[in-house]
Amino acid sequence: MIGLPDTTTEHTPYEHFPDPDTAATKTVAAVADQIHVIEHLSAGFDSAPDSVKTLTIAIGGTTAWEISILTAGLNHYEFPGGLYGTFNEAMVVTLEADAGGATGSISFGIR
Repeated sequence: MIGLPDTTTEHTPYEHFPDPDTAATKTVAAVADQIHVIEHLSAGFDSAPDSVKTLTIAIGGTTAWEISILTAGLNHYEFPGGLYGTFNEAMVVTLEADAGGATGSISFGIR
């Protein structure tokens, strides 16, 4: 039987607020015999990006979730029950860089 992650564990916040025209990205390193679970994610730009940008969650190098962003403002995403990674795999959240001066940011919680 495979055990599930401890859902009573407090979440750990992660965030990245880079310079303009720089990807907002944060890697949660793999931990032996553990699974990362993302509960919520906020991401967006301070002004409209120059084109459609992709917000991605990758687990172990494979895209597990993605959405396109084209407008200014902060977007909030909830994952009821959590978006589960896999054992011994890193989780990477990335908001694609803008090339027109907009500043992107990401903030999320892992348990």
